[in-house]
Amino acid sequence: MEDIKRRFANEIAAKLSAAPESDAKSEMIEELAENLARRYEDMTAGGMGRDEAFAGAMDELGSVDELEAYLNSLEPEGDTREGEDLRDDTDELLRTIRDIGRTVGDMAKEAAGMAGDFFRSDDVRAAVEESKRAAREARDFLKSAAGSAWEGATVHLHVDDDGAVNGRAKNFGRPDNGDEERRVPSQGLLRLDVQTTGDVEVDLDGDPDAAVRVEGNMSRLDVSVTEDGVLKVRPLFTASNQFFAFRGASSQDVSLTIPARRWESVRVSTGSGDVDIAGALEAGRIDVLTSSGDVDCRVKSCEQARFMTASGDVRLEGNAVQVFGETASGDLSLEGPMGQVDISTASGDVELSGSVWKAHVRCMSGDILVESMTLPQEMDLSSKSGDVEARVPDNAPFRVNASSVSGTVALRPFEKWSWSGAAGDAAAAPQYSLTSISGDVSLDVI
Repeated sequence: MEDIKRRFANEIAAKLSAAPESDAKSEMIEELAENLARRYEDMTAGGMGRDEAFAGAMDELGSVDELEAYLNSLEPEGDTREGEDLRDDTDELLRTIRDIGRTVGDMAKEAAGMAGDFFRSDDVRAAVEESKRAAREARDFLKSAAGSAWEGATVHLHVDDDGAVNGRAKNFGRPDNGDEERRVPSQGLLRLDVQTTGDVEVDLDGDPDAAVRVEGNMSRLDVSVTEDGVLKVRPLFTASNQFFAFRGASSQDVSLTIPARRWESVRVSTGSGDVDIAGALEAGRIDVLTSSGDVDCRVKSCEQARFMTASGDVRLEGNAVQVFGETASGDLSLEGPMGQVDISTASGDVELSGSVWKAHVRCMSGDILVESMTLPQEMDLSSKSGDVEARVPDNAPFRVNASSVSGTVALRPFEKWSWSGAAGDAAAAPQYSLTSISGDVSLDVI
């Protein structure tokens, strides 16, 4: 293993001879040689000859120009040139956000543990809003500063479990290889599966027999079709792509135009990119996963939709039978006729409008608003420190349990309610639960 690794290292060093010598260069060569040596072992284990395997592995090195551009952008100690000034400018802001984040976390825990004490809900909500405001300002500031320092810089803002906020921005001037387009015949295609690290856009072509158009940097993307009708889009494996992806510095945007017909499933997974599904998609199942990107999805009809994000917002518009959503700090907005909705979030707000049959929403510090034009069969809305509000039509009886430890509870209009908290008198009527510890709770009959 060491001998073949040394051979790869020598070959890589020769290709990168134009880049300045540095510790970063030595570490890069070591890591790339390790990756290619493993690929070599895989190939020889599969029966490929040694010389052929070595040549095949070297073909997977990737773009030497990009590797050299990265090394040329570093100072001798390995730091990004303009990055030092940017970090200096943002240190104070990031420290402030850390303090706010920890404070909010402590207050939320205290609110949950001291439900019976005189804990003021206004304090929690004010701290939560201040944290959200500061986080937005930090994100905008970092993006603005990065944009002025280097065109196309990538900015990352991460909130740890303990409330600590870390930010970084980098750009090493990778050459732009230009976008390309690839057309894939759509006959026999049933499912779409996209995995990448950048933004993803899915649009519709009115012709149900139109070919699928895939746009992006094809030198970095692998587009394939399986025998069972799955169109797959993946980042193309090369040692250089793996090197950059490991450092969060590789972002592959993908744009697809698919024929407007029913798809069995559409799955999109991306690292930090936004996901935009436009038109009026008709699908059996939609799955979208992203860490920090926003999701905007419009559907004509969907049996099941699942969304998972860390800090990105989610917006769904259309007709969905089942909707499952989970975020850490992102907001969720659902509009249209929905069947069963099951959502959980830490600090994001949740808003449902249109109509919903069954709604189960759980938040730590986010606000909840459900406004349904039809009477839900089930409704269970709970937030620790956020407000909970529901509006339902006055066309049938239902029962409700509405409570808050330190917030207010309002049932409107009051004359429709008995002291037992029931609208109407049907024992088998739908049961609603609206609860909060320090937030306000309200239910309006409209």
